[in-house]
Amino acid sequence: FNIPLMAPREMYYISAGGNWSVAANWRVGSCSGTTTTILPNSSDNVYLNCGGSTVTLDVSGSASNLTIANGVTLAAGANNLNVSGDLTVNNASTGTLSWSSGTITVSGNITIGSNGGGLSSGTGYLIMNGTSKTLTIAKNTSIQNYQLGSSTISVSTSSNTLTISGIFDMNSQTGFTHTSGAITVSGTVSNSAPMNLTYTGSPTFT
Repeated sequence: FNIPLMAPREMYYISAGGNWSVAANWRVGSCSGTTTTILPNSSDNVYLNCGGSTVTLDVSGSASNLTIANGVTLAAGANNLNVSGDLTVNNASTGTLSWSSGTITVSGNITIGSNGGGLSSGTGYLIMNGTSKTLTIAKNTSIQNYQLGSSTISVSTSSNTLTISGIFDMNSQTGFTHTSGAITVSGTVSNSAPMNLTYTGSPTFT
């Protein structure tokens, strides 16, 4: 027999602060949508934008596409977050993604907007492992550890600077593209294989 698959959902966190694992804090369809007893999974589009609050990732979390905006902070701490699609933070309005020793893995594009929030990282890695995906930042952004999981990742920083204060782990990949702005590595660059670095426009890498 066939087990029917659950259709992707549009999931909204509605509580003014609380834990990701509390199903009662989630709504389907909108901030005032229907209740659910099932937490977001890797097929669901997740929106943390129903009003300023801190959502604490108290378990390992997953989403298809994840948007953080409207004054919301997602505090991942030591837990892992896996986004199988795109991650958008701080784009149309202020949003923040913070983590300490957990790992943030994104298989799609990452967009960091120009508002007051952005990324706040600890020792855990930000990993990009999709094919032909781009990290785009519209403000100066600092992360501690960044890892490539694909040889077709590109970074676009416009006139801004991406600072990697710990390890830029190229992870034996064979290619990386930097299209604009500046990347500054104040820690170390790690790679055990030859790599083709592609620059377009007038970016800087230090």
